Amino acid sequence: MDAALDLPTMQEILRRTIPECTQQLTVTDLTIRDVQYAPRRYGRVLYHVKGRRRDTNRSVRQSIAAELLPTDTTPPPVTPELLAAYQAVPDRLFDVPVYDVPEPRMTLRVFPCDPSLPWLFEALDPSAMKQALERMWAVRRMRVKRVAVQLLGHTPQARATLLYEVLSESKETGLPEIRHLVGKIHARKPADQLFAGAWALWRAATRVRMAPPVGYLGPYHMTLQEQVRGSRLAHLAHTGSF
Repeated sequence: MDAALDLPTMQEILRRTIPECTQQLTVTDLTIRDVQYAPRRYGRVLYHVKGRRRDTNRSVRQSIAAELLPTDTTPPPVTPELLAAYQAVPDRLFDVPVYDVPEPRMTLRVFPCDPSLPWLFEALDPSAMKQALERMWAVRRMRVKRVAVQLLGHTPQARATLLYEVLSESKETGLPEIRHLVGKIHARKPADQLFAGAWALWRAATRVRMAPPVGYLGPYHMTLQEQVRGSRLAHLAHTGSF
C-alpha cells in the first residue's frame, strides 16, 4: 500500500506500465481522489491524472483506479466485450482499459472500466441513455431528443453519480421540456429497492426540501432524481444562523 500512496512512485509506475505515458503523453500532475483499504483484504486507490499531449500540446485528464493484489494472484483477463465497450468510448486517452503491474502487484483500470460497475459504459453513453429514458417515460408519451452527460463522482467498485441534461418533447403537443436529473449507480443495492425507499422518504417529508425521485433503470442499477440546488451542511455549520 505504501507504493500506491507515494505519488512519485506511482508516476514512475504509470510511465513504466502505460506506453502512452512515455510515447504520447507527459504526465504533469497526479493526485489521489479516494482510498479504500482493509488490512489483508483489499486496497484501492483512485488517481486523477493530468497530462499534456505531445502532438497537440493539449491538456488532458483521466481517472485511473489501482487495485492492490496478493503476490500470487493472477488478474482476470480482459474480455472481448470489455475491450469493445472501452474502444467505443469517444476521445479515450489510452488504447486498453486494464494494465497489469507485476511489482508492486496491482491492476490499473482506466475509467470508466470498473468490474463492479459494468453499466458505467451505457450510463455515460448519451445514445444509450436517450433510449433508456424514452422507454422509462413511455407512459408519459415523451420523445427524448437529446441527452448530455456529466460525471459528478465515482468511487471504484462501489458507486457513481452522474448529471443528465435531458431535452424531450411531448408526442401529443410537441411542447419541449428540459430536465436536469441526477443518476446514482450502486454496485450492490438493487435500484428498485433504493428507489422505493427514496420515494417513501420523499412522500413522508413535509418540512424538508428533498430531491423528487423520478424513476429507476434496472439494467443500469441506476436511480434517478431531480437535481435540486442548495448548500452543503458543512458550509452552513460555520455560519452564525445555523
